[in-house]
Amino acid sequence: MRDEEQRVAAEAGPTQATGRGEKSEEQSRSLPLWLVVVAVLALGGVVELIIYGYLERPQWIGVADKKFWDFLDLLIVPAALALGVYWLNLRQEIEREATEEALKERDLVVENRRAQDAALQAYLDKMSQLLIDKERPLHRADPGDKLSTVARARTLTVLSRVDGDRKRSVLEFLYESGLVVMGHEVVDLREADLGNASLSEANLSTANLSEATLSGAHLSGADLSGSKLTGAILSSAILSSAILREAKLIGTQLYRATLSEADLSEADLSGSNLSSANLSGADLSGTKLREASLTNAGLSEATLSGADLSGASLLGTELRGANLSEADLGRTEEELEQQAKSPDSTPSLEGATMPNGYKYEEWLKAKEGRRKDGENSGPS
Repeated sequence: MRDEEQRVAAEAGPTQATGRGEKSEEQSRSLPLWLVVVAVLALGGVVELIIYGYLERPQWIGVADKKFWDFLDLLIVPAALALGVYWLNLRQEIEREATEEALKERDLVVENRRAQDAALQAYLDKMSQLLIDKERPLHRADPGDKLSTVARARTLTVLSRVDGDRKRSVLEFLYESGLVVMGHEVVDLREADLGNASLSEANLSTANLSEATLSGAHLSGADLSGSKLTGAILSSAILSSAILREAKLIGTQLYRATLSEADLSEADLSGSNLSSANLSGADLSGTKLREASLTNAGLSEATLSGADLSGASLLGTELRGANLSEADLGRTEEELEQQAKSPDSTPSLEGATMPNGYKYEEWLKAKEGRRKDGENSGPS
């Protein structure tokens, strides 16, 4: 019981100290009440004495030829000096506190970095020991067994404590150790916190990152070909020029993600959320986009030849200059024209290659010609 009380007291100590520190800061910024009272009383007494002497006994104070404002002049100078000194002291105190606060913040940043480095090093040391264990090395563990569960727990814990650069170190260690490669996923990264991870140009080909959280992650130029990202969260992630060829992204959240110039050829994005994503110039040839949401997505100059877009939402999708030749839209070209409209209600298909191989403008002319031929052939 005594130990528990000591522990609680130790935890409460910093809080109490902080409270006393805040109180002392407030006191340092304000004048003591007794000093204010004494100053007011003293000033009032002096003013009363001057008024009394001026009106009742001018000869007694030897200032019969002085006016009341002359006495006030005598008080203004010292009062101004006193206020000036107080203001300077207050400014110095504020500057001193600001400097101390900046130093504290810098110390906190340094301490936080040290703590993250220590946590990362401890993780790498422990995982390395598990990998080289002679009796039962980690890489021989079966997914879901006790050793694999321990490794997963350690991984999820360290990922929640470190920043983007250190998250890269953790993921690269797991990948290069063969612990998150498809076909032998010793460490399950479901629900792993890889948000804002710095993974630009990283080699993660055939990695299994299913259901991991990668929102805001930097993956520009990364090689994720053949990887598994089913159910992963990549909202607002940066994947410009990334290689995702033949990757499995079924049901993946890619809301507002940047995928410009990315290679998504032959990838499976069925049921994924690509709303407001930037896919300009991306290669989506042969990509499966069944039931995917492309609402307000930017696909200008993208290659969608042979892509499967059946059931996909294309409301407000930008398709200017896109190549849709031989794409399966699951809808007529007229329906595509109605869905793919810009905010001003004009079709955003200018320069696009339609599924039949015609440019959008040529397709419009042909459609208009068919309409006129139908009118001409009607009853006179």
